[in-house]
Amino acid sequence: MGRNERLPRAKETTITKTYETSDITLAAALVCNEHSIAEIKQSGRWVSFIFKETPALTEDVGSYINRKLLVEPSAFIDSRNTLRGYIPATERD
Repeated sequence: MGRNERLPRAKETTITKTYETSDITLAAALVCNEHSIAEIKQSGRWVSFIFKETPALTEDVGSYINRKLLVEPSAFIDSRNTLRGYIPATERD
């Protein structure tokens, strides 16, 4: 190898932890609390909403499970209706 040749650099990868749920109600509540959906994954008749895992998200999921997460009602309904659009129509009805 000559002096001016460079060795290939190792590819840097960033591993991002995610939180995945198929619970549309939980997903809508998280969206109302300013958690962005990173990806929506569809597998057959199932739809999963994937969020970037953060301490705030973990706390909000815990609050939701314990029925302590507060959301503005009309924002929740809007978010849930928007997310329902990602579920195939035959599975919703």
